[in-house]
Amino acid sequence: MVLELDVMDVRIVEERSAAASIDTSPDSQDSYAAHTQRKHFLYFTDGKIFSALMEICRTLGYYGNIYLLTDHFLDLYRQSSAYRKQAAMVLNEIVRGAAGIGVAAEGCGLESHARGRSASREDLEVVAASVMEEYTSLHNWHLITASEETEADRQDQQLLSSSGLLSISNNNVSDPKANSLQVIPSSFGTPSSSSPPTSAIHLLNGNIWQLCIQLEGIGCFARALRRDFRPLLMTSLYPVLEKAGEETLLVSQAALGSMWDISEACGYHSLKELINHNSDYLLNDVSLNLQRLSQHPQAPRVLTVMLTHSDCSLLPLVGDIIQDVLAALDLSYDLKAALFCSVLHALMKALARWFPSSGTRESAGPKQTPPPKEVLDIRQFLLDLRKQKELAEGVGIEVDDDPGDLEVPPPAQCEDEDDVGGPDVKAELPAHLIVTKDVMERCIHLLSDPSLRLRLKVASLVWKGALV
Repeated sequence: MVLELDVMDVRIVEERSAAASIDTSPDSQDSYAAHTQRKHFLYFTDGKIFSALMEICRTLGYYGNIYLLTDHFLDLYRQSSAYRKQAAMVLNEIVRGAAGIGVAAEGCGLESHARGRSASREDLEVVAASVMEEYTSLHNWHLITASEETEADRQDQQLLSSSGLLSISNNNVSDPKANSLQVIPSSFGTPSSSSPPTSAIHLLNGNIWQLCIQLEGIGCFARALRRDFRPLLMTSLYPVLEKAGEETLLVSQAALGSMWDISEACGYHSLKELINHNSDYLLNDVSLNLQRLSQHPQAPRVLTVMLTHSDCSLLPLVGDIIQDVLAALDLSYDLKAALFCSVLHALMKALARWFPSSGTRESAGPKQTPPPKEVLDIRQFLLDLRKQKELAEGVGIEVDDDPGDLEVPPPAQCEDEDDVGGPDVKAELPAHLIVTKDVMERCIHLLSDPSLRLRLKVASLVWKGALV
């Protein structure tokens, strides 16, 4: 197909991101748009050609039978990995065109609307749901995007493979198993590997672009359905949050853009509002998947993204889940320590942002005490010191004064009220301090772990906890 992507750029694989550093300010949408990766195609370089092709696809979606078009391109999507990315791009534009987005239709009135557009709102909902189900299926969503098999990659891919990298790379259309996964050995970069490194980069870049196009498609469907997309949030938002925590920069940016599209389409003013209004079933899925971590290795990433983009109202809801994470950390220090510490680090960073300490607030505002007030206090202190010194030396004490005046007055009633609870009763710590204390007590001994990566993560975690 003409829309075949050029996937030989090694920078796509090499660029990594940290989910915890995602900007959460209202301007972060503009920041995302500024860093969106431009697609490079194999058979053309002019952006006008791509714009014309996309306009043709939208026009087909606007005037054509949306069911026939989606069935045809979904068949191409399922049958061959060679056309999978191109078919996904066409499907995305067809749905946009069917919704009337970006279509240069003749006239703008109701007459032209009745004559042209063939898809109803119900048709769009059915088509969007079926395409998203295909996009987020196991074989099309959990794809390897790393160039080497690190410890974190092995932990995240336990469901798919334990000895190699997996990719949808079957190019034989006539093969009945064309939709199956092909195993690419983890040693593909070594000289003894039978496949050259360029083919490995080709496969990894293809997986990255496939995920990006599918994430863009979910955003397109949200813009096409607007408020009608809300019933689909229960099946689409969790997978998008999974990819927002991806270490590959291109995938995480595409997921963040999809989150913004969903937020705007569904009437939410920010990502924080989107997550807070849907946190009940998101946290329920996270809690269930953490209990089956070998089958759902990316569940901690979802929790990390939620903590990054939410506010303090989420803390009462995640209390039990944090305890589950700490219990799981106690049982699997060797295997999952890095993964769980990433979640706890995101938690400490969120708590430091939600509940800034008094020292942080004082350092942020150094002009709290004006200089004249400070001079007046020093003068009063010196006067009191002089008076106390004179009293100690017996100066100024008259003999005929009533000795009862020098007696210490009886304790006030408020002091008795303070002692009612007994000397051993301590005030209960706030919830965020209790969580911080539990996390630091369970993680501080990991500072002596042999892994440098883990030691740095725990050191940063303890530092963030000290700021709470």
